Amino acid sequence: MLHLGFCSVCGTGARALRSCGGCGAIVVQCDECDAVWTSAKVTAAPLFLKQPDLPCPHCAAPLATPPSHWATAEEASAAPWVADAVASGAITLSSGHPFGDNSPPSDSAASEAWNKVDLSE
Repeated sequence: MLHLGFCSVCGTGARALRSCGGCGAIVVQCDECDAVWTSAKVTAAPLFLKQPDLPCPHCAAPLATPPSHWATAEEASAAPWVADAVASGAITLSSGHPFGDNSPPSDSAASEAWNKVDLSE
């Protein structure tokens, strides 16, 4: 899972990149409260899509079920807004889950490099 850290709405979920199975759009979605952002402006108010399908804000295909899925690094790098936001430093993507077994090491230098995703490859 490519994520931008914890959700600013619920404080417990991961803000992760979700790929729409209908149109291929990449959105940021909290894996806990389902808040959605359509750009790197994750400090803006999110969208709360209709449950249980969570229709894509771009095409209305369901984000909650396959073929929609958590975006891969390849999908993220192909999305211009994601690549531009990472390149400009507006967002930092990490892989794994922001808690649990994938927790970063306690050493601050190691923690800084922990699971950072490089979209330039």
